[in-house]
Amino acid sequence: MFDGSQEPIRKPNIASTIIMVVLIAAVACFMEVAWIVTDWLWFQEVGYTGVFWTTFWTKWLLGGVAGLIFFLFFAVNLYFAEYMANKNSAFAVNNLPFPPLRLLNHRNLLSILGVVSAIF
Repeated sequence: MFDGSQEPIRKPNIASTIIMVVLIAAVACFMEVAWIVTDWLWFQEVGYTGVFWTTFWTKWLLGGVAGLIFFLFFAVNLYFAEYMANKNSAFAVNNLPFPPLRLLNHRNLLSILGVVSAIF
């Protein structure tokens, strides 16, 4: 409980949050590039550059397909959940309607889902 002698905990501002996300993404990208370059140099040293490119493109292709499946599944789930919440008033609590699930407009939501799908 806040008794006046302690300073309340402040929420981080949006700029510090964005900086942290960018730094984490940069470190993750740097680590991934380091693994790719190391693998490429090793495969080149042993003379199997073709094997490197085959595995490299296979990983990207399978990751893209998995990301697309995740994106479609998650987007359809969100739209269906919002549709059912708006259609069914049984979810009302104390005669208040169910809050909309869509806090962002469709374009922003699809952009966020696309980025998350590409990352994972």
